[in-house]
Amino acid sequence: MKNSHLFAQIEEEQKLDTTVTYSEEYFAQYQVVTLIDMISLIPGGISILNSLDDNQQSRGLGATGAQILIDGKRMSGKANDMETRLARIQANQVLRIDLIRGNAEGLDIRSQGVLINVILKPSVNDSVSYLSEIRLTHNNQQNTSPEFLITASGQYGRFEYNISLNHDVFPRVTDFVEDRMDANRLLEETRLINTELLRKNNSITTNLQYNLENGDVFRINGLYSEVRSDEENLEDQFDVDTNNLLAQELLNVNRNDDTWEIGGDYETTLGDFGKFKTIFVVNKLSNNDIIIQDEIRNDEGRRLFTFAENSDEIEKIIRSNLSFDIFGEQNVELGFEAAFNQLDALQSFNNSSFESSDVQEDRYEIFATHSFDLNKSLHLQSAIIREASTVKQNFDGEQNERSFNFWKPRFELRYDMDQSNQFRFVADRSVSQLNLRNFIASRNTNDDTIDFGNPDIEPEKVWQYLIAYEHRLPDDAGTIEIELFKDKINDFITNTRLADGSSGIGNIGDASRLGLNFEASGKLSFIGLDNAQVTFTYQVRDTEMIDPFLNTQRSLNGIPKEAFLLDFRHDLPKWGIVYGFDVNKRTYRFSQNRTVTEVRTNIIDIDEAYIEYTLNPNTRLRFEIWRPFKDRENYDRTFYDGDIANDIVDRVEYRERKIRPTYSLMIQSTF
Repeated sequence: MKNSHLFAQIEEEQKLDTTVTYSEEYFAQYQVVTLIDMISLIPGGISILNSLDDNQQSRGLGATGAQILIDGKRMSGKANDMETRLARIQANQVLRIDLIRGNAEGLDIRSQGVLINVILKPSVNDSVSYLSEIRLTHNNQQNTSPEFLITASGQYGRFEYNISLNHDVFPRVTDFVEDRMDANRLLEETRLINTELLRKNNSITTNLQYNLENGDVFRINGLYSEVRSDEENLEDQFDVDTNNLLAQELLNVNRNDDTWEIGGDYETTLGDFGKFKTIFVVNKLSNNDIIIQDEIRNDEGRRLFTFAENSDEIEKIIRSNLSFDIFGEQNVELGFEAAFNQLDALQSFNNSSFESSDVQEDRYEIFATHSFDLNKSLHLQSAIIREASTVKQNFDGEQNERSFNFWKPRFELRYDMDQSNQFRFVADRSVSQLNLRNFIASRNTNDDTIDFGNPDIEPEKVWQYLIAYEHRLPDDAGTIEIELFKDKINDFITNTRLADGSSGIGNIGDASRLGLNFEASGKLSFIGLDNAQVTFTYQVRDTEMIDPFLNTQRSLNGIPKEAFLLDFRHDLPKWGIVYGFDVNKRTYRFSQNRTVTEVRTNIIDIDEAYIEYTLNPNTRLRFEIWRPFKDRENYDRTFYDGDIANDIVDRVEYRERKIRPTYSLMIQSTF
């Protein structure tokens, strides 16, 4: 049966409209409680949800952020992120969801693909609604840990609010079996390693909105969180001949993070001058790290390594733009962004006196975006950005200051053959943002090495060329999308040999990435599974760089040649049951630095499996298993005596990793 009555398309006027609207009736056939449930049921929605973390890794806001808008507006937050906001919006608060497959004129978003615009219902004055979650999480080594979430949403006059209190726990137990071999791969020792991680987070988030009499809207968001993370690694070393215990190593990593953030946005109409928008974000992360590594041999203890750090990371951002139409069918956006970032760190290695390091970056950009419908089916969006930045570093009295200036053009041509078929062609020059932590030293606990800071690192410059094809199946049965891209990178950032001969992060010259992304998302009613949906993502990567240690051509560190993800969900409304799972697989990943070569092999695994039962329209139970088959991965690592260029192998380690399953039971209610 056709589902056309469940969604509507905006009327076709002078161009082919590629916006699809999903109304409340569309979601009524499913068991949905939160906005995340609703987005998961839209073809292609799973992939967008999976990409939400990407924008949190960069500083500033830019125009390539999350592909999800709330009432046509971006989320004015970084730590207080989009995924957090989506999980706290109830399904009964959503009026409709628009899937925008075209260029998003006037929204200050430049996206390769679709946008999801969530339209919320007008709140009822003096009304309050609540969302609560209580969860128990358990594995077979750590104690059962309770978690909770309570969210209140309401309106009082022109004032709307959403306030959440949250306590969540992330437990994980990982087991390693490691064979330590000599340079000829003759077994010398067997090691059993048990890693126990427990991370607890307490947070309060607020999303406030005031509706002015003239129709303007002012929003402000707030976040405060405390994260306490404790990781303990116990390594037992056995003689291969006698199976006697030779020694034990104990590694403790303790991390305390306190974060606060305030963000807001304001939009107003300036008559013939168009629409003016401003977003601001201010946040601070205070961090305290302690790493202690000990050895016990022959009943005697010995301290191997200590590290302590106290640091503050501060970010201040403001972004404004003015959007207006010209010549009837064309749209222009003019704007600027200023971002001020600072890292202050005190570090001590092996109980030495603390060394201070202060890194600051002031970055400015001005931009102009032009959107033009060339004809009914052909649409062009072009943008030009000018970025200027200054980076200053003060390390124990030694100062370093550098300035950068870049042009960043972008062109996107979209061709809509019809309502169901679309081609996109993109040429885009981007400049990476420097990770301020690459300027200071850090401890690599995997290799027992120190990665030294690099005061001379420069941003990467990337030209990306992309061709994409998207096909929407009839009756909204699903989507198929294929992307082919090539990245040409200058000043590629990776692990390299620094000027003093040590190992650290730096620029090595040119690199390239050639890749294909394939995604198919759709319903399975054609095989008799009504209300079932699957999303399949497949990626192929061919990467290339010149190794800075051996001067040979090889692939980029840590990028698998192939990877796929399968997500399955099946709603059984007759019984009030929903179940699903997601499966992933990556081919081997190669990494290399000055002293270690590593190859990782991932075995196909189910990340998560779940089943839900709806007790009544306002309450549901959810049972989850994370990594039920232990997410197995193998490591083959070769350690060199001194620099890898000398080709003197010290030892070989072969590890087999298994992550123990974690179980969770949650009851979720709305009232």
